[in-house]
Amino acid sequence: MKLFDSTVSTLERSLDVRLQRQNLLAGDIANANTPGYSPKDLNFREAMDAAQGVESGQPLPPIDAFITQSEGTPGLDGNRVDADHALVQLAQNAIQYGASARAVGKKLEILRAVADS
Repeated sequence: MKLFDSTVSTLERSLDVRLQRQNLLAGDIANANTPGYSPKDLNFREAMDAAQGVESGQPLPPIDAFITQSEGTPGLDGNRVDADHALVQLAQNAIQYGASARAVGKKLEILRAVADS
């Protein structure tokens, strides 16, 4: 009998991928004034699809395969970061990370309640 179903492992992978995306987006904001910098993002769907084939507790596939470069209009210094867009993406990703974390917490509460009864 499996104690954890695929929901917990999927949410676990979602948290891992969202964290990696958050780091990329934060890097974009940190480099908003770096001449020639091209912002990066993570294709969440492709990364999650690849992560589904990984056993729980195992490392995710290399994230480099899912990183995309922005095609935005460069500024005078060649920097392509749109700070407003990057901040919106960062906030949306943080909200989605929080939702996944709460879902894992609720799932574990259910398991705890079952174990206590």
